[in-house]
Amino acid sequence: MHKQCQCGEPMGLELRKVIYASKVEILHVPVFSCPSCFSSEVLQHVTKDIKELLQSLGSKPAPRRISFARNNELAEIIRKLVLEEADNPNVDWQSALE
Repeated sequence: MHKQCQCGEPMGLELRKVIYASKVEILHVPVFSCPSCFSSEVLQHVTKDIKELLQSLGSKPAPRRISFARNNELAEIIRKLVLEEADNPNVDWQSALE
């Protein structure tokens, strides 16, 4: 999956940790990142689910860590592909995802 940044450079897809309300760590969130201007954008296919998760946490959540991959099938697929690439550097997980 490829995306072009507003600055014109290609953005890479990666899994990131998102901090919500300075208390909740949400792991394995698929995000496009630009290595040139450092902008980032949540993968459009998971935006609805991440919004629902944030709403379910409320405005004053208790501190905790959550794996978004456990709440979203696409995030879980990406997480597994990234782990496979770590075990086998010859595998390009982004090509496998496409």
